[in-house]
Amino acid sequence: MNSSDTVGETTGKPGSLTEMAARIAEPEFAELRAFYRMRRTESLRMVLDEAGWADASAAFGTGRDAVEMQSVVFVQSIHLGHEAALNPLRARRTGAPARLDAAELVDRERAEKGCRWCDPNGWHVSQGSRFAEEFGTVSSPDGRFRGIPNWARLAPISGLVYGDERAHNLFRLTESDFVAMFETALSYAASVRAQRPETRYVVAFLNGGAKSAGSVSHAHLQVVGRDDRHFGIAEQVVACCPPDYWQRLAGLHDSLGLATHSGSSIAWANLCPVKERDVTILSPDLMSGARFVYGLLQALIRSGTNSFSLAAILRPEASQDPRFASWPGVVWRFVDRGDMRAAHADIGSLELLGGTSAIATDPWVVAGWLQEDCF
Repeated sequence: MNSSDTVGETTGKPGSLTEMAARIAEPEFAELRAFYRMRRTESLRMVLDEAGWADASAAFGTGRDAVEMQSVVFVQSIHLGHEAALNPLRARRTGAPARLDAAELVDRERAEKGCRWCDPNGWHVSQGSRFAEEFGTVSSPDGRFRGIPNWARLAPISGLVYGDERAHNLFRLTESDFVAMFETALSYAASVRAQRPETRYVVAFLNGGAKSAGSVSHAHLQVVGRDDRHFGIAEQVVACCPPDYWQRLAGLHDSLGLATHSGSSIAWANLCPVKERDVTILSPDLMSGARFVYGLLQALIRSGTNSFSLAAILRPEASQDPRFASWPGVVWRFVDRGDMRAAHADIGSLELLGGTSAIATDPWVVAGWLQEDCF
């Protein structure tokens, strides 16, 4: 039985968001109440005739009462204002029929269309002068990965990091190749700062999968930097949250059984997700974090992730911006964008325009994937 469908024991750590909402008023969850509001609410009863029930039964594969009388758990982040609405029944909807998995789709696309980033005469990493920054290009020690300018800039500093033809398929990258991408990104950022020391704020991000907003299927990182302010969520957290926000959030999720550790790094399934399988990772530096994230990503891919967004938010030096002095070295944000084969899976109007994320996967289920055979 899925832990997201039931309320478990009322002692010890909760086992689902539904149970957590029922227990949030208990004294032991005072710290949780400082960060989140939760409530479970019953929806209007749905009335189905026999033909309607036949359709619903085929779509959801559960009892009639569960379909006709549904409940939703709302979770609100007190500091950031974001809200998520969990209805586990949504996860039972029939998606697209099983077809090729994400890795096979990438392989087939290259076989059918080719890839100029893999082509030795195209944008291959061996073509070092085709696109270059003022300071040149940046390569990994073995020459298999390179950092070049993004020809459609996203910020004052905007580069791409990618590998050779053996590193084309993101879903087949080895750990060493995955880490090498981030190592090259770090070298790229260092070269940028040598050229423009005022570049204080840097984010590296990765679009994974056919429906993740990437225009090129060849595995690559984007590295963006600026000198006026940090990006998006970093500025929101600094403006709205206590200085030790990330550390307190990590401890809170760990106490609820939602976290997993590797050395000095920690990852957790977020109580108030932006979308499915929403994970935050804290690491002291980019390289140890990349190794940890690789294992987490493999666990999520095995559990069905095939389209996602990943960002590594680097802390600026305290002398450059003391607002971030209490931050860990790198804050990683991972969000599953939904099954690329299902039309209903990606972010829609409720998320983009309504400020509420419709969630089908319980955070405790996601935590189980992260903690099971990750490494």
